[in-house]
Amino acid sequence: MKQPSDDGSRFDHCPWLFAGQASGGQRAAQERRQERLLAGPGEVCLGEGRFVAETAAVHPDVLHQGDRSYIAAHAYVTDAIRAGADCTVNPFTVVRGTVTLGDGVRIGAHSPLLGFNHGSAPGLPVRRQPVTSRGITVGDDVWIGSHVVVVDGVTIARNPHRRRGRSDGRGGEGGRPPRNRGGWFRGGRPDRNVARPGGFGAGDRPIGEEIQSLRLRLCARGHDQVEAGEAPA
Repeated sequence: MKQPSDDGSRFDHCPWLFAGQASGGQRAAQERRQERLLAGPGEVCLGEGRFVAETAAVHPDVLHQGDRSYIAAHAYVTDAIRAGADCTVNPFTVVRGTVTLGDGVRIGAHSPLLGFNHGSAPGLPVRRQPVTSRGITVGDDVWIGSHVVVVDGVTIARNPHRRRGRSDGRGGEGGRPPRNRGGWFRGGRPDRNVARPGGFGAGDRPIGEEIQSLRLRLCARGHDQVEAGEAPA
């Protein structure tokens, strides 16, 4: 059996360890943290076995946090967030606007989910543009890796990384394990949540290699135009 940890910041950054390693005093401190949230001005509903880091900035209008879900260190959570069971908001993640998460949604560190936007009416400076919100919806059993940006209006279907492969545990197409090809979720249409034929991530190379190849081609094209006395497009 693992001994309780005396370092409270460890649980803020690794909250999955809290249930098995926290001391009685640390559990009491966590209860007080959650009581402050429940007593705040927002509509807050917390499930069983949840965790909210002391260092997380959580200032919701609505916060529904399902069983065994957690919000880790330095996360920034505002507005209307509804999360199912077993959801993870990892360190330095930003979840703002109108965001709905299904069960088992895992959000990697440093990933912003921004369920709002600014308008773009002509003639108005940015500071005066109206704020709009279509919201973000994420289905069950979705992993959003670190440094992925999810913008307003996006819907990520349930378990999109399995849509191109088998779900029987034997791997993806041709025996290859299914993989999230680059973590690019765009658009708001379910058919745009996976790589499209002919687009980035449609081949066998990782998306980073495809982007680098495109950069090299563009640089070469610009060099050829300069040599020919043409202005690059």
